[in-house]
Amino acid sequence: MLTTTQYPILFTYRDVVIGAGYVAHVEASGRFLIEDKGIDEDVWIYGVNPGGLAAKGSSQKVAAEEFRASYRTVLIDLAEESVDFDVFKNQVEIFYRSTCEATEKDWQDAVIRVRNGEIDSDWLVKEPAERECNIIV
Repeated sequence: MLTTTQYPILFTYRDVVIGAGYVAHVEASGRFLIEDKGIDEDVWIYGVNPGGLAAKGSSQKVAAEEFRASYRTVLIDLAEESVDFDVFKNQVEIFYRSTCEATEKDWQDAVIRVRNGEIDSDWLVKEPAERECNIIV
């Protein structure tokens, strides 16, 4: 029987994106959920903020790298589609603020399990889950 463990993760990504006549620095502090079913199963990562992303990999590390790459690809795509910086900034903010409500509930449940000591790992950095998530463009 497979046991699924869900880890609530806070992240900060910093990117430089080149668009039509501008260079933008994008800093995002967000949330994602790692869903690990154990040995010989793919690990999935689901975005909470931004909520429109998911990625999988053969390990947590690989899945996190895939999630990061997907996030970066969205920024590049938005820059290529935007006619100027203001349009890019608006589109990035819309993308970032999209929230997957089902994943957000699972994320909050996982936070409670971490606080109750039901979920722990040597690699799991514990920070206040109430940390503000934000995007700066």
